[in-house]
Amino acid sequence: YVPRSGVVMEGPSAMESAEASHVRMARATKNYRFSMGPETQVAGRRAVTVVAKPRHRGMPERRYVLDEATGFPLRLELVTDDKPVCAFEVRKVAYGAIPESAFVLKTRGPVRLDAVSPPVPTPTDGIGARLGFRPFLPKKLPMGLAVEEVATMRTASERMVAFRLTDGLVRATVYEMPDRPEAEWGRDSRAASGVRIVLGSDLPPATRDALLDAFLRGRRLAVLDPCDGETPPAPAAGVSLGT
Repeated sequence: YVPRSGVVMEGPSAMESAEASHVRMARATKNYRFSMGPETQVAGRRAVTVVAKPRHRGMPERRYVLDEATGFPLRLELVTDDKPVCAFEVRKVAYGAIPESAFVLKTRGPVRLDAVSPPVPTPTDGIGARLGFRPFLPKKLPMGLAVEEVATMRTASERMVAFRLTDGLVRATVYEMPDRPEAEWGRDSRAASGVRIVLGSDLPPATRDALLDAFLRGRRLAVLDPCDGETPPAPAAGVSLGT
């Protein structure tokens, strides 16, 4: 949902293309040090705390509070400069039918619905020619992030490419599409050379800014079209970019 533009983009969840759990854990172990925190209670449930300390500057410490019996996440805290911020917390655990009202999106006035086609895993060779614009990536992604998947998508009016990024725990998606001056995307976006770059992630604001800035610098360094003689960054291990 993009409130400034009055647009709701509806499409498949990025989690449908997530790496296998053992691949994610191997990547997370490279990027974090894990330890156990104190036992606690959340929403009336006994819970344990798993602390993930990042090996890369710029990433926050992550504190996962999990239901002791089920492993279900009850709370997530992000810690930057020793200041914890609650990303989410479960207030009540109940079982039964979920009311339809839980799935109703509250918007600011009328909106336009853009249905996004299912993402198609796409090889990077000549991707600019297929999209009608030329997307870019940094030669090296910051903070231990790696490319999990490159996928093209389209709405009724737009073609775009999605770069799924992960460090094993964090997931972020960077979308690139032709820039439209009339569209207002908010703080988590940048524009350069006629291309709009939009980031979706739960990372703290300063970290999101650093990642977006890396893409802006990358636009001048690494072109994903081989006709320019540049070498695209390697995808995450075990991920095929072929169709």
